[in-house]
Amino acid sequence: MRHPSIVAQARESMAARRSIELPLSAREREVFQLMGAGRRTRKIAELLSLSPKTIQTYHARIKRKLHIEDHTELLCEAARRHARKPNGTA
Repeated sequence: MRHPSIVAQARESMAARRSIELPLSAREREVFQLMGAGRRTRKIAELLSLSPKTIQTYHARIKRKLHIEDHTELLCEAARRHARKPNGTA
């Protein structure tokens, strides 16, 4: 079993890394914001006139830049950041 303080420190460290605004491209920010608004990959692709595969590539790039390991965590982070913005605006 892990020591509770070590787990807490790891979570705080991950949160601190994510709180730093990393240089997402304009398109990555747009995709991330749409994810935060609850849009699915196919809908984002349709809205941006891109293929779903291209949107998946943006997902991978955003995860790498935000140090996120899986898609569920990415969706949660997008929703959390979206909720922090007044009226969900950019």
